[in-house]
Amino acid sequence: MPLVRPDYKTNTGTSLKIPLVPGRYVLKVVDANESEKLDKNGNNALVIKFEVTNHKNTGFNGNRVSRWFSLAGVGARALYRFMMALDPNYNGGPFTTESLKGKMIEADIVFETNPKDGKQWAKLEKVYPYLQAGSVKNTFTANVTAERDVPNFNDFDS
Repeated sequence: MPLVRPDYKTNTGTSLKIPLVPGRYVLKVVDANESEKLDKNGNNALVIKFEVTNHKNTGFNGNRVSRWFSLAGVGARALYRFMMALDPNYNGGPFTTESLKGKMIEADIVFETNPKDGKQWAKLEKVYPYLQAGSVKNTFTANVTAERDVPNFNDFDS
């Protein structure tokens, strides 16, 4: 039987990225912009795009996920918790979208399914401060003084 030796590295039309599966990922902010559309409550929203990086399975690296954050109302809690994960010293003040680019977090990604059409999308469920390359930890021993230092994004869509 002849041996087949494909060379996928030279095929620029095919991506070697592996689709994400639920799990913990290190994400880098690659873009952040205020949305032209309002959220479901009529508030302005911030759209942040992330790229998977530093994953032990390199096929996941480069995948992108995005998240809308409400800039006002009840939904703004999620943005505050996200900002605390990016910078534990964040005090709730204004920031530029440019200042978010390149920052890293760890996040649990789950998938949600639209019951009407069966389409799935990746959703950030919980986020954690990024501690170091290859770090995936649920507890933080240094500089953690309050429960608010460990964001919980169960209310992401509120």
